[in-house]
Amino acid sequence: MKYVVRLYIIRGNNVDKSQARLFSGMLTENYVACMLKSETYSLHYWKFRKDAEIDVIRSIDGYVIPIEVKVSMNKKSKSLRTYVEKYTPEYSICVSMRNFGFVNKIKSVPLYSAYLIKEIDRVNSV
Repeated sequence: MKYVVRLYIIRGNNVDKSQARLFSGMLTENYVACMLKSETYSLHYWKFRKDAEIDVIRSIDGYVIPIEVKVSMNKKSKSLRTYVEKYTPEYSICVSMRNFGFVNKIKSVPLYSAYLIKEIDRVNSV
């Protein structure tokens, strides 16, 4: 995703860094939404005032699980922290450039594996 944005900037279009970040974030969220939708997910989101929003909310085994999408390696998310403090989900999922992992009740899923979220949840719920 970053490559596409950088190419756009290199070609001389008037895009500043904040616009490029927004653009790459939207592309990344759209990519993950397409992967989840192709696996017959119902896509829902959560928004709290103007401060926080979670990209996808999904029900797994009776639990409501937030799925946050990040374009970078940084998985810190004010929105996810707000959601977790308010609703204390069983766990949450962060799709980003990070490798697979599970720390502080956050499952990390690499962007290239977004289509596997359904399988990851099925395996972990057995």
